[in-house]
Amino acid sequence: MIKYCVYTQTLIKKSMHRSGRTKTGRSYLYLDPKYKAWEEDVSEQVAIQRVEGGFPCVEDKCWAKITVYRRGHTECDLLGPWESIFDVLQRAGAVKNDKLIKSTDGSRVYHGVEAGTERFEVTLCPFMEEG
Repeated sequence: MIKYCVYTQTLIKKSMHRSGRTKTGRSYLYLDPKYKAWEEDVSEQVAIQRVEGGFPCVEDKCWAKITVYRRGHTECDLLGPWESIFDVLQRAGAVKNDKLIKSTDGSRVYHGVEAGTERFEVTLCPFMEEG
């Protein structure tokens, strides 16, 4: 069992897209630089925990329990923070590919925590097929 905990307000990747226009007037979407900086910083924190904990890179199917504690009372859907966290885990080398996460049983998002206590916790375990 591998556990990570990062104190941060988890950003929602799909709401961090911005639109722009090329010189020819063609529109396009790009990720907000704020999100890119957040992902880089959080990936570094997970990578440090991985090295200090002696955790291997997960290279086979796994199960993840993800608990997100968010500041504020604006509720988000479950998949928003998970997408960001999956990308962070892959970028940090915690999982070889986020497609290897096959189940997220027991995962939750809690809203309304106090400032300074917002975080996400991830537990990774080997995935076992039912049947």
